[in-house]
Amino acid sequence: VCASKCTTTTLDAVCELITHVHPSRASIARGFRNSTRADAGHARLVLLDDADDGVLGCVELRTSCAVRGCENMRNALMETVIVCPLHRRRGIGTILVRAATAWAFNAGFDVVTAYCDAALVGFYTLDACGFVYEAPIGKGGDGDLESCVRAFATADARARYVDARRMF
Repeated sequence: VCASKCTTTTLDAVCELITHVHPSRASIARGFRNSTRADAGHARLVLLDDADDGVLGCVELRTSCAVRGCENMRNALMETVIVCPLHRRRGIGTILVRAATAWAFNAGFDVVTAYCDAALVGFYTLDACGFVYEAPIGKGGDGDLESCVRAFATADARARYVDARRMF
């Protein structure tokens, strides 16, 4: 469900989940809470339990970003994937990532990019999610490394991306 179509009660539950799992990310929670307002730079999706409309997880895509050297390609950045701790290890994260990726491709994006801890690369690159691993990049100069994974809408999009990135 797009967050913009959620009830206030559901959005409050999403905000509670985000602040519980990532207390330092209050701005993300505010973004979900304000999803009823027009926000051209983000897409927010919420996965609900069919039985009681309880929040199982959420994902946020930033849709106004570019990949250096690939400015002619539409890139969506998957910024936040959160699964309720009580429902982890049941495929909810995979469902969220696949739904967000499908949403982006259906909206005309060529690439979906996610930056994650090295421990999560396997999750994104498994056949279920279909992302491709890229070498780690520096993060904020603090010595930590983030891994980059990307999914491509088509084989042509991947080939155009690879050709464009050869210049860097």
